[in-house]
Amino acid sequence: MPQMKPMNWMMIFIMINLILMFININIFFNKNNNNDNIKYYNSYKKMNWKW
Repeated sequence: MPQMKPMNWMMIFIMINLILMFININIFFNKNNNNDNIKYYNSYKKMNWKW
């Protein structure tokens, strides 16, 4: 196995933080507005296809 570079671990760490941030935003909107949560969830699914 080749030795992993630190930048690769940083990118993985940043990606995990971004995913957790999107999950927290979805939970936040779910608590406040049930109607708007559908719009944010649909946009989140579209973003997953782009990633």
